[in-house]
Amino acid sequence: MGLEENLISENTCFECTNALKVEGWNQPIRCHVYPNKHGTIDLPTAISKSCNPYFMQLGLALGANTFYKYFNGFGFTEATGIDMNGEQDYRIFHSLETLQNSEASLATASFGQTFQVTPIQMITAMCAIANGGKLVAPHVVSKVLDAKGNAVSTMDTKVKRQIISADTSRRICDILGDIVNGGGSKNA
Repeated sequence: MGLEENLISENTCFECTNALKVEGWNQPIRCHVYPNKHGTIDLPTAISKSCNPYFMQLGLALGANTFYKYFNGFGFTEATGIDMNGEQDYRIFHSLETLQNSEASLATASFGQTFQVTPIQMITAMCAIANGGKLVAPHVVSKVLDAKGNAVSTMDTKVKRQIISADTSRRICDILGDIVNGGGSKNA
């Protein structure tokens, strides 16, 4: 979101003092490394370390309208349309109005709390990042073959929408690749 909106770059730093006080929350919201702190960190480090204060500050800088635009764009407010019966359209998330009126709701949503999505919604959103920013309707199979190996039917790729640019997609993929190739998540 922040990269696509040109609000931040990979080098943009925020301070993690181990917790952040936000309006509407009784006590500071802690980083998962509490009582330690990450200090001043950039975007790749924040992703690698899963730093809550970094993402809270980024979410608050983005604002409720922009955050919700991307939350909706990545498909978290709708069924994916997967080619299987019984897809659950289960989600719990604050409304845009709640995000606009609650700094605490926006801050916690910015690091992935206060809402639930289905696994297929999450996979579809992650694939959109890898697919050049295009949200694609997921399929269980790409084609059905007969006994001789001939295609009986083929599933077409249906691009639902472009969420982020191909450039932003590449930049995020590079960050994620670096994290697992020797960065903070090298065991992945």
